[in-house]
Amino acid sequence: MSPTAERFLWTMVVAAWIGALSSVTVGVVGLLVAALVVGVARRWWGYAILALLVVGQLSSWSFAQLGSVGEQPLVGEVRLITDPEPIGRGLRADVATPLGRLQIRASGRAADDLIDFLAGDRVVVVAKVVPRPAGSQWLLNRRVLGLLEVDRIVAHRPASGVRSVANSLRGLLEDGALSLGPEGQSLFTGLVVGDDRWQSPQTADAFRGAGLGHLLAVSGQNVAFVLLLAGPFLRRAPLWLRLPATLGFLGFFALITRFEPSVLRASVMAALAATATVAGRPGTGRAVLALAALILLTWDPLLAFSVGFQLSVLASLGIMVIGPPLAKRLPGPSGIRHAIAATVGAQVAVAPLLLATFDEVPVAGLPANLVAAPAAGPVMIWGMSAGILAGWSGGGLAELIHLPTRLLIGWISGTAEWASTAGLGSYRWSHLVAGLLIGVALIVIGPDASAWLRVGAAAALFAVLVAPVLTPRVMTGASVSGSGVNLWRDRGAAVVELEPRSRPADALEFLRSEKVVRIDLLVVDGASRGTVDAVVGRYREAHVLDASSASRRGAYQVGGLLVRFASSSRGVQTIVDRRSSA
Repeated sequence: MSPTAERFLWTMVVAAWIGALSSVTVGVVGLLVAALVVGVARRWWGYAILALLVVGQLSSWSFAQLGSVGEQPLVGEVRLITDPEPIGRGLRADVATPLGRLQIRASGRAADDLIDFLAGDRVVVVAKVVPRPAGSQWLLNRRVLGLLEVDRIVAHRPASGVRSVANSLRGLLEDGALSLGPEGQSLFTGLVVGDDRWQSPQTADAFRGAGLGHLLAVSGQNVAFVLLLAGPFLRRAPLWLRLPATLGFLGFFALITRFEPSVLRASVMAALAATATVAGRPGTGRAVLALAALILLTWDPLLAFSVGFQLSVLASLGIMVIGPPLAKRLPGPSGIRHAIAATVGAQVAVAPLLLATFDEVPVAGLPANLVAAPAAGPVMIWGMSAGILAGWSGGGLAELIHLPTRLLIGWISGTAEWASTAGLGSYRWSHLVAGLLIGVALIVIGPDASAWLRVGAAAALFAVLVAPVLTPRVMTGASVSGSGVNLWRDRGAAVVELEPRSRPADALEFLRSEKVVRIDLLVVDGASRGTVDAVVGRYREAHVLDASSASRRGAYQVGGLLVRFASSSRGVQTIVDRRSSA
């Protein structure tokens, strides 16, 4: 495909994305008129405008169908669309009902009954429908009309047909990985089929803080491995059967991984590439990516609002556009150069979106990916092949089969934990803007500029890259609060107080963002057991102190900090002052 055709495709993608986000409404008549004008004019910009109008109108119609339902009882059978996942002390899952798509919220006995069910299963519930919370864009993007508060589950019917086969295969993978322990099993299923529902808050935060969360979301790498494993069968199949069989493998894998946005993108790309190859018209990866994005945005305009879909497209584009030219300029062996270039390309491409969504890009992301990502591929391949055998055999044989898995997962999780707690900090918008300006300056001055000028610009860029590492988040003697966590630090000592409103994930994220690598005294002021366990699990050297009992024991000297407790009408108050060391 020519560069001009590629640019045209990407112009169409950008136009369609704008249309989906803006939900432009012109009506059927307006679309017909626009199509007629474009057909007569036959200009590239006309087709882009038509894509914007078509996808915008489809987006408008999609939102129009998502009016919230009213409060009412519901007694009857519903079908699980997603696998149940933990939320607080209960579970949630999207379900198909006579009223449309709702999200189950279950706790207590109902959650205990729901926990082992999977997507495609049918359950009879006694529940109450309540309207979708106002302003819940996440539920709206998932096409959820309201919430289903379950009182009890009366009956259960397993999925049938191909869904049953997919669920059985997932069950085999999970059963075979029992010897890895709960944490290892959750990482295994996350790496192989993207099922990370049962990870502990500590593990989830470690992977996010290390910039490794994408390893637990099914992507193009997983799809490529599926086709690699299916290769012997596909090569032996008759020519007329190869394309349908390839598409069947892709569709079945998408079903196993629950049609997540990233796997949809990768599966559609693989399907397009296979079809183009059979037709004798193979295209570049960039063109296939653009066409896949255009098809998916037209099929479901609400994907434009999905952060997972956005990250998937941007990361793939970064690998294809930034990776190859960077690999040519890097020294060293080819394999290492291309691995580094691909990682840098993906990280640079997604950085603006990560900053806009999460307000940070971990400095540890690049080194952590270079260290951990090579181990993820073997886990995926081994899991999709030997992992099934381990599920069939069970017992000691399954443990033996998963010995390589245990070692690889230990390496990946160890890297994530180290990188997230190393205190390297995160890049913010100021770093990104400064880095872009210096990068543009380096391009502008060119290779013919004086050596001093080029060295100075390179040194400035290096200073921007290491600035988060060298800048402490909490100055000596200062205190900072957030997410139900209070932090004091002085002379290398740190005191942390957990309030009742603190939650495990929020507490860990706050401490990580403040570059806390050690806690000397952890004061528990009504925090939940889960929050305390999560923090202690990461900061194992912390001395835990319950504020209610500590108020009767006087003061505590922690480095240059004096910690004391005072009773008040609102309970026990923690008071921290700077003092000279005793």
